[in-house]
Amino acid sequence: MSETVSLVLSLSISGSILAILIFAIKPLIRHRFSKSIQYYIWIIVLLRLILPFSLEESIMNNFFTKELKTTVTTSSPIQGNINPAPVGPDAQENVSNGIYNNDPDHSRYFTDLLTQYVVYIWLLGVFTTLAVNLSRYARFLKHLKQANQPASAIEDTILAGLLKGQKNVRLARNPLAASPMLVGIFKALIIIPDISFTEKQLKNILLHEVVHLKRFDVVIKWLTLIAVSLHWFNPMVYFVKREINHACELSCDEAVIKNLNNEEKQDYGDTLIAVVSEKKYPPGVLQATMSEEKETLKERLVAIMKYNKKPKIIIFMSAVLLLAITGGAVMLGGCTGKTKADVLYENNNFGFALLIPQDFMNEVEIKESDSIIYFVNKEIQATLPDQIFGVVGRIEIYDKQIFTRENLEQNEDIYNLRYLGENEKYYFGWAYATDLQVPPNTSHQLTDRYRAQEAEFEEIIKTFNIINISGLDLSSQHKLISFIKDYNQQTRMLTFDEIEWITLEDKKRIQELGLNADLFPNGYYIYNDSEEENRLKMADDAKIYVVNWNDLENPVLTDVNGFTRRMDEYEAPYHLTIKDDVIIEILEQYRP
Repeated sequence: MSETVSLVLSLSISGSILAILIFAIKPLIRHRFSKSIQYYIWIIVLLRLILPFSLEESIMNNFFTKELKTTVTTSSPIQGNINPAPVGPDAQENVSNGIYNNDPDHSRYFTDLLTQYVVYIWLLGVFTTLAVNLSRYARFLKHLKQANQPASAIEDTILAGLLKGQKNVRLARNPLAASPMLVGIFKALIIIPDISFTEKQLKNILLHEVVHLKRFDVVIKWLTLIAVSLHWFNPMVYFVKREINHACELSCDEAVIKNLNNEEKQDYGDTLIAVVSEKKYPPGVLQATMSEEKETLKERLVAIMKYNKKPKIIIFMSAVLLLAITGGAVMLGGCTGKTKADVLYENNNFGFALLIPQDFMNEVEIKESDSIIYFVNKEIQATLPDQIFGVVGRIEIYDKQIFTRENLEQNEDIYNLRYLGENEKYYFGWAYATDLQVPPNTSHQLTDRYRAQEAEFEEIIKTFNIINISGLDLSSQHKLISFIKDYNQQTRMLTFDEIEWITLEDKKRIQELGLNADLFPNGYYIYNDSEEENRLKMADDAKIYVVNWNDLENPVLTDVNGFTRRMDEYEAPYHLTIKDDVIIEILEQYRP
C-alpha cells in the first residue's frame, strides 16, 4: 500500500471514528451544551479529516506502519540510511510468473490489480468531486453577478455600524438571491434579496451575515469541500458535511441572540421566517446563508426562544468535551509514515545483534573493521572522509584464539572498556572514543548533538544480544523443516525455528528420543528441542508452495502476498531449501 493511500485511509478512519462517537453522544448534548461548542467539535472532526499532522505514536500511525520494522543483517561493511522501500503487488509481473495459474475465479488477480492502481482511482475521484463542485460554484456566482445591484446608502450605513471599522466587505441586492448570503473570503460580499425589509429585519439579516464573516464560516465551507473531495469514497464524510452546515447556522443564531432580550429574539425569529427560502441552492455553492431550509427552521426557532446562559457546570463540561475530542483526534492521528520503530542490526561476521532507534540510525554510519564496529556521526565524518572520525561509540571484538578474558580486564582499566559478553569464538566489549572526535571549529549545535548521541549509544548498547548462527550449514544447498515466526517484506528476512518431523516409520529416532505411540495420533510428531530462532534472507526469485486443499498431492505456487496471508491464517511447518545463506524455496508441510 502506497504512503499516500495509507495516509488518506488513516485520516478517513480517524475522522469517521470521531464522527461516530459524536453522533453517539449527540442526544445527550444537543439541548444541554451550547451550539457553538457543538459546532467546534465538528470542526475538529473536519480538521482531522484533512490535516496530515500526527504524532509518531498515534493509533493510526502505529496501525499502518506496524510492518515497517527493519532488520539489517550484515556480513560486510554497511553505511548510510536504512529506509525500507514499500512493497506492493505487480499484477502484470505475477501474470508473467504464473502466480495466478491456480486462481480460477481471478479474485486474487483483481485484488492485486486494484491495490496497484488504487491511488489513481482515488485521485480520479478527488479531481472529479472538486471539478463538479467548483464548476457549480463558478456558474452560480456568474449567474448572480449579472443581477447584482448596489445597496442603498442607509443599508451601507447599517452594515458599517455592525462591522465597526472592518473594511473590504461589500453589500449588494440581487433579485435572483433566494435568501441572504455571504460569499467570498478575501473580498467578502453580502447579498440580500431585492425585496423590501424593515429596518429591524435588515439589521438582523446583516448581523447574522457579519457573524458568519467574523467567524470565517466561509473558510469552513471550503475546508468541508476539500474534505469531501479527499474522502469521496467514505459515506460518513457526507454526514459530517451536513452536520457542520447545520451546526454552523445554529451556532450563528446563538452568537447573534446571546445579548438580545426576549422581544428582540422574537424579532430575530420573525426575520428568519420572513427570509426562509422556497428553494435550495445547488450543491457545491460555498456560501453562508441566513435561512435556506424549511426543514431546520423549526429547530432554529425553538433554539432561539429557549436560549439561556449556561451554568458554570455545563461550561466546564463543554470545555472537557472539547478537550476530549481534541485529544482523541490527536491520539487517533494519521499515517504519516514516520515511526519510532527500531532497526534490528545483526552482525553475522561475529554473531551479535543490537536494537537501534530509526532516528539514531538515520544520523549514524556503521563501519566495520577486522575487530571493531564503529558508530560514526555522519556530519562529522563528512569533514574527514578519508579516516574514521566522529565516533560516538564502538564495539570491540576479541578472538578467543588470541585473547583471554584477562586481556579485556586490562583494557577496562586502561580506557574504561565495558565487557558485553562472549560466544564460542569471540569476547565483546564496548567503549567511547579514546581521542578527540569533534573538530575544534564544529558548531555548538553539532557538538551538542554528538554528545547526545554518545548518551543514546549507552542506552542502545543495553540491547546487545549474542546470536547463534553456527548451527546452520550455510556452505551448500540443504533442506530443513521449521515453524516460520516472522517475515519482513521490506528486507525479505525470514525468522524461523527449526524443528524435526518424525513419523511412526522413524523407529530408530523414536527410540533415541524415548517417544511412545500415544504422541502420534495423526501419524506424526513434531519434535522441537530448542525454540532458538534463526534468520535468513529469502531470494528475490524464491519459489513458494502452499498446500492445495483440493489436491493434496500437488501444492500451489504462490507469491509473497499469498504466503503472508497463509501465515496469518494458521501456523504450519514449512520445508526450507537453503543455498549459500539464502532461502531459495519454501514448501508448506501438510498436517493431517
